[in-house]
Amino acid sequence: MLLVFVAAWWFWPRADRRFCDRLQALRSELTERKRKNSTADIHDLKKFTTQAIAELDARMPALETKAKTGHQESLYLLLASRDCLKPMLANATETQKALEENLDYFLWALKNYYDGYQPLEVLPDHGFRPGGNK
Repeated sequence: MLLVFVAAWWFWPRADRRFCDRLQALRSELTERKRKNSTADIHDLKKFTTQAIAELDARMPALETKAKTGHQESLYLLLASRDCLKPMLANATETQKALEENLDYFLWALKNYYDGYQPLEVLPDHGFRPGGNK
């Protein structure tokens, strides 16, 4: 029993960090694909965004459940993925400076948290609403 607990403790935070790394990779790939302008590249961009949104949607229920319990790491991951990156992907041909800045902040804060530089702050009310910004 103790071995199972230790294994779960050992791997769980890394899963969240891997998801944070994946969010950063998706953001980087989106930025790179938006720089291309040909018709074929626009088709590839649409295919990429569809797959990326599906990947994010698969992770949302677990993040929402953990975030509701006050787990700050899950809340940051949820806001970064659901409220920033997903709308950026859904409207990939548009520039969305405010969403990009918010996403950069969440990813920066999570990286500092994972690297042991600072704890995650309890988020003030900054305009994000449960269920996304609609």
